[in-house]
Amino acid sequence: MWLALVSAELLAVIAVLALLVGVPIVVIAVIMIASGALQSDIDRRVAERTGGEDGSHEDGTSDPSTGQCDDDR
Repeated sequence: MWLALVSAELLAVIAVLALLVGVPIVVIAVIMIASGALQSDIDRRVAERTGGEDGSHEDGTSDPSTGQCDDDR
């Protein structure tokens, strides 16, 4: 077992370096996943409110102030 040949101080330094690198990577990964989930939720809610990806509303109008229909109904 090679760990028995390594001094305790060196193992402590390796552990500290692993924590200094590992913890920020985990924190950044969690932040990226959370922000991606939030962005996906925001995109879904915006699409629901605007009626889809093209920006048209459920009644066929693209601008609620004009009330004009974009399609031939």
